[in-house]
Amino acid sequence: MGFTSFSFKNSSGLSISNPNYKATLLASSKNALNSIITKPTPQTSSPQISSAFGSAKEIAVLFSSIFKDTPFLGKASIIPEATFINLSGNTHTTKNVNYSIFQIPNIVAGKTGTTEESGGNLILIINVKGHEYAIVILGSTIEDRYNDALKLSSSTEAFASPTTATRKAFATLK
Repeated sequence: MGFTSFSFKNSSGLSISNPNYKATLLASSKNALNSIITKPTPQTSSPQISSAFGSAKEIAVLFSSIFKDTPFLGKASIIPEATFINLSGNTHTTKNVNYSIFQIPNIVAGKTGTTEESGGNLILIINVKGHEYAIVILGSTIEDRYNDALKLSSSTEAFASPTTATRKAFATLK
């Protein structure tokens, strides 16, 4: 896809073990299992490293491409609850834990991500007047990424549906 900043080490996006991390284990002789304390050495601060990184633009391009090619994945990401039936006939119900994503108007698809290294991230696609826009939030907090998304969604709607006042404001920015 011509990416220059995007890279990933596994398909899950989850952090992977840092091979350079060295821990010091301290244990009491009385109850070693319950008293093990892991501390990072000064050279390395985390036992985990990011498995993926990229620019907001390239992440938006990738997510938009995935949504375009497999729209059911995006739609599945914003439903509150789903029930599945396995091959044995057993049913399993799962609930979407990203409750705040439902507050974003015109959302078509969304994906959250959180790691110690990258913070709270969110990518979503909204539909404004028949046009889809990707919004990417990187390095926020778990709680604030939804507030950030609401602000960016509102700004996107204002940009896509400008009034005379906003047209003048955008024109002065050019």
